[in-house]
Amino acid sequence: NEKDLFLWDSYFEQSEDDCVDGQREDSDQGEGIEASTNIGKFDEESASAVHIGGLCRLLLSQSFPTTALYADEILPFRSGVLQSFEHLLKSLPDSSEWLFLRRSIFSFAAPRFLEVFGDHSTKESPLIVARTINCFTATLWTGVSFQNNLSSDISALMLIFLRQADFVNQVAWTVREAAARAVSRLAEVTDLETLKKHQFVSMFIDVASVGMRDRKFWAWTV
Repeated sequence: NEKDLFLWDSYFEQSEDDCVDGQREDSDQGEGIEASTNIGKFDEESASAVHIGGLCRLLLSQSFPTTALYADEILPFRSGVLQSFEHLLKSLPDSSEWLFLRRSIFSFAAPRFLEVFGDHSTKESPLIVARTINCFTATLWTGVSFQNNLSSDISALMLIFLRQADFVNQVAWTVREAAARAVSRLAEVTDLETLKKHQFVSMFIDVASVGMRDRKFWAWTV
């Protein structure tokens, strides 16, 4: 179940209900306190295993909290959560048996990531942008087809990474490096039909050309 954190606990479904109930005023303070203590609880006997998809949802929500989004004091926490998210995604096997789960994670995580580093991105710290790009590339699997799995096509995605990798448009090295590595990952896993397209190959060469003009990328060739 996509609403589970632990198997069969409907954690995210309950969290949504709690958020709605929390907005209502309760005249009986005693009942309100009792209700608040039950938020997020689950039956330990029936929920003994963590659902990987649910854990990814939890990490995603912690990476982009709805309150104090741009506060500097929570940047280390958010950066750590995104890095943990990346490591978790990279640990998932890239095989047909895990394809359904990978597609499921991609379906809810990739659009949120694009809001951070895409064309209409919100203002974020370069560190968070770089971590987000790394997480996005970690969601990909061998043979991914963006036409079937993402509203944005591969050309639009390549243009985003091209701008992020160019030192003329992006001064933060962490973002430029993450964008260039993302393009490398795209070339590695994108489906063969996309790889045959002249436009994709041309844009890949453009990113490589941008990297060659940036001396910081030269260390990659050593």
